[in-house]
Amino acid sequence: MKRAKKYILLALFFSIPLAPKVSTLLTILFILLCLWEIRKIDFRVIKGYRDFSIYIIIYVFLLIGLLYSIDVDTGLSKIQTQVSLFIFPIFLGSSVFSRKDRDDFMSSFVYGTLITLGLAFLNAAYRFYQSGTTYIVDELSRKHSIFFYDEFSKFLDLHPTYFSLYLSLALFFLIFTKNSKNHFSKFSRIGLSIFLFVGLFFTSSKAGIFSFLLIITGYLIYQAVITKHRNYIYFLVILLMGGSVMLFMNPVLVTRTQQMVSSMNKVVIGGDEVKESTGIRLNLWYLSLVTAQEKLAFGYGTGSVFKALNENCIHFYSFSTCEGLRNKNSHNEYLNFLLSNGLLVLILFISALAIGLIRAIKNRDILSVLFLTFMIFNFFFESLLQRERGVLFFSIFVVMLSITQKKQFIKSFNER
Repeated sequence: MKRAKKYILLALFFSIPLAPKVSTLLTILFILLCLWEIRKIDFRVIKGYRDFSIYIIIYVFLLIGLLYSIDVDTGLSKIQTQVSLFIFPIFLGSSVFSRKDRDDFMSSFVYGTLITLGLAFLNAAYRFYQSGTTYIVDELSRKHSIFFYDEFSKFLDLHPTYFSLYLSLALFFLIFTKNSKNHFSKFSRIGLSIFLFVGLFFTSSKAGIFSFLLIITGYLIYQAVITKHRNYIYFLVILLMGGSVMLFMNPVLVTRTQQMVSSMNKVVIGGDEVKESTGIRLNLWYLSLVTAQEKLAFGYGTGSVFKALNENCIHFYSFSTCEGLRNKNSHNEYLNFLLSNGLLVLILFISALAIGLIRAIKNRDILSVLFLTFMIFNFFFESLLQRERGVLFFSIFVVMLSITQKKQFIKSFNER
């Protein structure tokens, strides 16, 4: 049974970037196998990982939030979407897997990410061959490059934000995990890392790219100071030079970065209403904060974010600006929890993230530290747990990386 679970999980990790519908089917199959052995689930292990218990409690609060939600239909959809917050802490969190299993799971995920990226490049090349141009024109006469941003992975129904998350985690593993020699040799890791790094910039996701560079830069500087090894500085220089080259070779990312800086100046300093992604995001953050103040304790109920923001927007912005903000979430996972389920759930969520990060630091688990730091940063810019791609990605990795950190930690509970 354990071997069957591992094979299903290997297929699940492989399918996460490639085929979300397959991931859903594999998740259901994994649950059925776990239910078959439900009596063997050791809840003491789950309790030992305090953040697992908190994620389960958060999901219970989401269920309770349906009772007073101002949009029950959307709330029911969110309950279904976010069920991974409940499933994986219980069923995967009570499982025992080794560091070798971690390497297998991560390698399977890397293979899936590589195939996804390869398909994206092949699709863009085929479209270029068919049309003879790197651009397409939409119904509003706007030009979009088939090699960058949403057009790059659109045929896979994969948004650049989530694609950048997958690519970044694969890079973290290939660059900083030394015990994966059974899957990737030193030279293959270098070549594949370059390929993934280029793909990351082709997504043109501002949050994903800049958070990746920021976290990597901070980690390398820290290691250089602690160890006094110059190799970290050399690698940092190469990384930043490569990032600079990729930045200026990507016209879409250059334009989006310039618009981001301009929008921040106009909205934050000038108080203007800017209809650009960064300006819209800043307006949504402010609108979420002022709207949440009316029901700070318990929020407006699960699935209520769209409706709450729509109804309150006109009190703070003009009609034309509200049209640009209509039917959008907070674009910030922390504000999304605050608005939908209140301050208590937000505190629980932040506590779970902090517990997981502190444990990873204590266990000196570089991959877990980088993953959690990366997700904590990206939660500021996207409501990543509001879509199945995001919540499945976060839940399964935060649990898998935790249970494979320190084998003795798990054994201690089994021996009691």
